[in-house]
Amino acid sequence: MSDATQAAETTGRRDLTAIERELLRIEAQAWGRLGAKEQAIYEATGLSPTRAYQLVNGLLTLPAAWEQHPTIMRTIEYRQRRYSRSRTTRLTTRA
Repeated sequence: MSDATQAAETTGRRDLTAIERELLRIEAQAWGRLGAKEQAIYEATGLSPTRAYQLVNGLLTLPAAWEQHPTIMRTIEYRQRRYSRSRTTRLTTRA
């Protein structure tokens, strides 16, 4: 067992996978046209946009993601909170 693997097991932490690093790289870019980001995600990772966004939102719980990309992670967190608020508003106004 490598030192990194052993350290990850004892602390409950792990490094980012290659796909997670690629998703963060894509998240850091500005996208000018509709669908360009989703196309880039699929071309780079082979993931559907839905699955990619699930993984990106899962990164919010990983300390390694926050340590390596704090600005991107804050943006993702802000976007998720904003979406949750708008979704809650839509659901409560229907009742």
